[in-house]
Amino acid sequence: MFYTIVHTLLRAVFRLVFRPRFYGRENIPEGAAVVCANHTASTDPVFLAIAIPCRDQVHFMAKAELLKNPFQRLLLKGLGVFAVRRGHSDLAAVKRAFTLLKAGHKVGMFPEGHRVQADEQSQVKTGAAMLAVRAGVPFLPVYISPGRKRLFSRVDVVIGSPYLVEGKKLSSERYMDIAEELMRRILSLEPQCHA
Repeated sequence: MFYTIVHTLLRAVFRLVFRPRFYGRENIPEGAAVVCANHTASTDPVFLAIAIPCRDQVHFMAKAELLKNPFQRLLLKGLGVFAVRRGHSDLAAVKRAFTLLKAGHKVGMFPEGHRVQADEQSQVKTGAAMLAVRAGVPFLPVYISPGRKRLFSRVDVVIGSPYLVEGKKLSSERYMDIAEELMRRILSLEPQCHA
């Protein structure tokens, strides 16, 4: 109920302030998926959340620092956000993500691990790749038009086709290949913003 209320309010506010356009909603699969997007602004998680219908709540893995403030922690946890300690092997966060996926929920992640501007080079991380492959669920690539989201500017969100990568006991090199292919698929959605 709390998620539905906040999702509805954010959707109304963001529609007024940013005039977002959503493409490819027909590609959203039923059940579990690892929802992955590029990340250039602090508002990207909200755009990603409101792009997905409320019934398909996205549970975001977010850096632990965002949950230090008590009020912010209460709000974010109410929205299904759970913390991950970056730079550590956070088994509790991984187990939480697996539990959500096995229960048929969607988990949201940004494969680059932090905000990256369009002209920056960034090394994609393998966390999303390992999670999706080991849980046996599809990736759902999403492209969010980059840059700082100024008031009343147009923001486009393009949802690509889901795809499944099967495998067991893959090498770290193979997980990196999967992660890089995921980012290529995400970024390849950009031209659809101008169609």
